[in-house]
Amino acid sequence: SVKEVMGKVYSSQKQIHFQEFVEGIAYHFANGSMDKNDVEALVKKVLDSANHETMTSILDSVFFSHCKISRAVLGIITGKLMQYDKLDYEDMVLVNALRDLFDDDLSEFWRYANRQPTHPIEKIVFLGHCTTTDRLIVEKLQNIGVLGRDLAGNRLGGAMLRFELTIITERLKSYLDAVRPAFADL
Repeated sequence: SVKEVMGKVYSSQKQIHFQEFVEGIAYHFANGSMDKNDVEALVKKVLDSANHETMTSILDSVFFSHCKISRAVLGIITGKLMQYDKLDYEDMVLVNALRDLFDDDLSEFWRYANRQPTHPIEKIVFLGHCTTTDRLIVEKLQNIGVLGRDLAGNRLGGAMLRFELTIITERLKSYLDAVRPAFADL
């Protein structure tokens, strides 16, 4: 029946998502695979009631994310949870943000995050000659907290697109650096 076929497709896709997430955990431990002790530590963290809310947020993002790179980064973040017992504010923002990012969003983020700030102290980047797509993606990245807003600059008006490179920008960039060798198109 159609119901059974759709259920199998959905289930297999979620299994693939979970496998990509587990590969991200292995990236965190930099050994390319997880051994029995790593799996047991993950199970212990998941079952610890103090981690239920955090793990639920992470798993929601894994299963509803739109790209493999996001799932790998979520795995790295989970590896940090396994290692340090807690995630900081920056990682929690990224857990929620990664759910909504597509491959193209991450490619453009990479391009924006690697630009030299026009104002290095404030870490403000000005983009002249930007496309409508640039505007849409920068706004999306700002709305989910991955890029900051240049509030003073935006009040000045003008045709340039402005954003701030924040600590969250730097954190995501460092995670993408870690998984980048596995993703040639980033």
